Amino acid sequence: MKRTEIDGQKVVHEFKVLWHLWEGDGWGWITEDGRAWLTNHGRVHEAETSELLDRMAEALSSVTAIHEALTLLAKHREEKDDAAAAGDTG
Repeated sequence: MKRTEIDGQKVVHEFKVLWHLWEGDGWGWITEDGRAWLTNHGRVHEAETSELLDRMAEALSSVTAIHEALTLLAKHREEKDDAAAAGDTG
């Protein structure tokens, strides 16, 4: 969602925002006056630093959970391959 201006201020940085358990992801912006902005159900609102930190924590939590799932899948596949190589079909 490319924006060049918010509240009369030039956008200097745009980034994707993960809203955990919502239908879709949102967007964030930093304007030249040093304010942060986020979308919430398509509406843009000024955000506090704490809200940005919360969004980052949600994203990191999701990445960590996905990494753990991939690690478990890899371990399972490795064990299955080792059993097949040893002739164990059980």
